[in-house]
Amino acid sequence: MIRQILRLTRWEWFKLRRRWMPWILLAVLVAIPQLRLWGTYAVFLFVPLDMYVFVSIPADADGVESSIRVSCDDIEGGKVDSLLADVPDEFREQALREVESLRERCPGIRDEDAARSRHITNNLILPGSLTSGLNAVAFILPILVMILASSAIGAEYGLGTFRPALTRGARRWEFLGAKVLSIALTLAAGLLVVSLSVVAGSMAATLLIGEDVVAADSGQWSSAALAFGKLILVLLPYIAVATFFTVLTASGMAGVSISLVHFLFELTVFSPLADLLGLNIGNFLLAPNVTMVWASTFPLPAGEGAGALASFLDMDLNPFLIMLAYTVVSGAAAFWLFLHRDVTGPRGE
Repeated sequence: MIRQILRLTRWEWFKLRRRWMPWILLAVLVAIPQLRLWGTYAVFLFVPLDMYVFVSIPADADGVESSIRVSCDDIEGGKVDSLLADVPDEFREQALREVESLRERCPGIRDEDAARSRHITNNLILPGSLTSGLNAVAFILPILVMILASSAIGAEYGLGTFRPALTRGARRWEFLGAKVLSIALTLAAGLLVVSLSVVAGSMAATLLIGEDVVAADSGQWSSAALAFGKLILVLLPYIAVATFFTVLTASGMAGVSISLVHFLFELTVFSPLADLLGLNIGNFLLAPNVTMVWASTFPLPAGEGAGALASFLDMDLNPFLIMLAYTVVSGAAAFWLFLHRDVTGPRGE
């Protein structure tokens, strides 16, 4: 039984690699964190992290006005007198007041610049850049996974290849199980490719920076591993839901359409409307619970007593159980329909 499922999974994996849809979705996945990474690099490279003031110099004999830029670096380096040497005496007092005002703000500006610089470099340097890259695809990934699952299963309905495959001896549940397993493995492989691309891009950015920022506290590898694992975890219900709607409609196009409408409706309409009306329905919807699991760090119950345990159950364990329920119920319903419904010929999708 297991050998048959693995054999079918290998064949499904081979078919997925020969289709164009998985490669397009992979290209989108790889592009998103790369855009974030190199956008952060552009900010680091081109946006100055130092604050400054402009001291205006009145028009000269030719009527040309000019200004002098004085920064915190200039103040701390003792360059103010040389910079203001050309300022006329009647404007020097005003210029010195502006410089003194900047001098008083410099410590706070330095702290803000350091925090901003640390945030930027932590999004460029490993392992923080890997966590940021995975976070960048967290929202779009459920949509891409549902498209992949619906298209992979729906293609069999459209081409009418379910019946020939089943006549060769494969049981229905083994065939559908192999398809779902190949989709999950494709998802894991895609996330691995995304992670490797972020690692390569981050190493290139670090070499281009060429400064000591590589010593910055850029997070932990455990955070990146946790983000990778959570992505796999939160996407399993969406694979099950997309599989159910595709099997229900016996159509890849209808399956992906209903799956996406369900996903976007929960996020944009139903959950906010339920909160507005004071209904406690959001706790039982998939998207809000997926969001909670994604934001969770999976802590153990902190403190003692019923309050700490109730908080842990509500904030951490309950969303996981809701996701598990969606996965089990949708998956079981999809398998039941596939086992009991007659397989038709090609639909021409």
